[in-house]
Amino acid sequence: MSSVKTRKLDISTILAVVKAQTGSGATGPPEIGYAVLRETQPAGVSAGYNFSGTTLIRRKLNTVQAEGITITIDALNNFTIAEAGTYAFRGRACYSTSLPFTGSRDIFNSRVHIANETLGLDNAITGDTEKTNSFAVSVGAETQNGRNIWGNIDGILTLPANTVLSMKQYSYPTLYPANAPNNAGIPNNVGGTEEVYAVLTIQKLA
Repeated sequence: MSSVKTRKLDISTILAVVKAQTGSGATGPPEIGYAVLRETQPAGVSAGYNFSGTTLIRRKLNTVQAEGITITIDALNNFTIAEAGTYAFRGRACYSTSLPFTGSRDIFNSRVHIANETLGLDNAITGDTEKTNSFAVSVGAETQNGRNIWGNIDGILTLPANTVLSMKQYSYPTLYPANAPNNAGIPNNVGGTEEVYAVLTIQKLA
């Protein structure tokens, strides 16, 4: 039976290897970071605005938690990423129907976008297509009324320094009166905690 000889690496050996790698031009992994942006309201308070058909409406992101990314939100709810790099974006945002309605095939459409405001590009990232059908019941009331319906977005962008971005969404009902647009979210007031109507997570990849 053969045996394999092993030896422990002491700290001096490890430091020597690191020094050799550094001297050869090898580098470590890129600095990474993250940010989480949310659109929030106090418990029991609705989002407070409506959609307008296929017109993209800017989501009102108003809170940010970040580590390793310098990111700010301005008065228009745009957000600026200070450092150049490649970033992954994952998010979701909701809408809700305004009133009860009748009929078996009312259809609600929605989509979330990440817009590059610096370039004037609304569809820098285009989210999933969201389509929700109604379900008529015997009393003629829509069972889905009164809940938030969520659309998702996922993508990667390589950005120069100080790029201004925003999260936008449209929502329109194809068979619903024009005077009753979908709104940007209704409150649940669970446990007295804040309401959240949109979330965007940003991760720096390189």
